[in-house]
Amino acid sequence: MGETRRRFLRAAGASAVGLSGGVAGTAAQSGGVGLLLNWKPNGLHVPYYAARARGYYDEQGLTLARIESGQGSDFAAKQVGLGNTEFAVTSADQMLNVNTRGLSPRSVGVVMQRSPVVVFTTDGTFGGRLTGADQLAGKTVGTGPGMVKILTKLLLEEKGVLSDVTLVDTGFDTVQQLLGGEIDAAGGVFADAVVARRKAGGVSSIPVAETIPSYGHVVGANADFADRNPENVRGS
Repeated sequence: MGETRRRFLRAAGASAVGLSGGVAGTAAQSGGVGLLLNWKPNGLHVPYYAARARGYYDEQGLTLARIESGQGSDFAAKQVGLGNTEFAVTSADQMLNVNTRGLSPRSVGVVMQRSPVVVFTTDGTFGGRLTGADQLAGKTVGTGPGMVKILTKLLLEEKGVLSDVTLVDTGFDTVQQLLGGEIDAAGGVFADAVVARRKAGGVSSIPVAETIPSYGHVVGANADFADRNPENVRGS
């Protein structure tokens, strides 16, 4: 990737997430480092907020000044690779993805040993329980971007029904579209299925990890920042 293009992407990404610049001077200017989440803050992100509130990061010599809402694991991996944040919650597949595209963020911690991705639906929308991927043939399945979309597609492909499923992008509104009957089933993380169950009652799901073994969330660090601040990275 050329330096001109890299600078353009860094500036565009910084504007999108509300950051002020690359990581080289961030810690010195702000008195701490930033963590970009992979999505809007939800139950899966509680440990990061709790650890900061209880001073666990400070005990490790790491001042976590900012926890910022994200736009998907793919976006988070790109931003940490470009240097628009020191750390990001992303996914193993997206770390590999951006490393094939001229960026080199490092995975410095595995948060989930198994992927949290599930394909789920409500009894009312689906007309019964979802127990196997073969039931999705002839159905419309919606997912958001990044890790969820990739793993949902891999599940359908592995089970031999991908060509019989209409796979659509539902952005940030996957659960709402499922509850509204716009899609028959959804790819999401287990927290999405919990939200759907709270709003609609009966929910059934298929864990993707049972078919596609993969890590779930990982913490990525910017390579330049990691080289200059190894103790901060260990503290994360």
